[in-house]
Amino acid sequence: MLVCAQKGGFAEIFASLSFLRTEAFCFMKGNATVVPVGEDQLPMLEQCREIVHRFNAVYGDTLTEPQAILVNNSVCQRLREKRVRTYCVGGLIDGIDNAMRGKYAEDFIRGMHFDQAFFSCSGLSRDGLLTGHNESAISFLQTLLPHTEQRIFLRTHNKLNHAFMHVLCSLREVSEVICDEPLPEELQSMIGNALTPRQPDAST
Repeated sequence: MLVCAQKGGFAEIFASLSFLRTEAFCFMKGNATVVPVGEDQLPMLEQCREIVHRFNAVYGDTLTEPQAILVNNSVCQRLREKRVRTYCVGGLIDGIDNAMRGKYAEDFIRGMHFDQAFFSCSGLSRDGLLTGHNESAISFLQTLLPHTEQRIFLRTHNKLNHAFMHVLCSLREVSEVICDEPLPEELQSMIGNALTPRQPDAST
């Protein structure tokens, strides 16, 4: 089956007998904006987006480029096979590091409490501020840390004395730092100063 789109008396052949392109046409026919897919279907959806992009380049903003919502993930599946309880926060996948972030992820985090969080960011300034250049990543961590008992900052020596636009927190709000070399003494002394000590369980 060949599918033709008509506009202003002109015809553009944009699909062929290919199974993938036939599925892509189904998305376009339904004007789908968000499509739930598995990881194995992402290439097909990407091909659909490319068809829409090329079509719109010729005929104007006519068709909608569908966005993907992943309904499975190979990493989560492997963890489940090892009997590791795994939660997916949802949200938009950040193209920089493939992490899920945004409003949906942050709303999920607000309903949880975590014993430990291992996290990182782009820089640690001379005055002990943890900073980053990715606004969505910093926003997600700003939501996560208040819901976390033990906040463990992972850093490498090349992050020291670097400051970026978005401030996450101070070393005073961090429980522990794991690094490939010792922190300067003035920064080491700041760790955890602003944290409230955990009260002992009354039942023990």
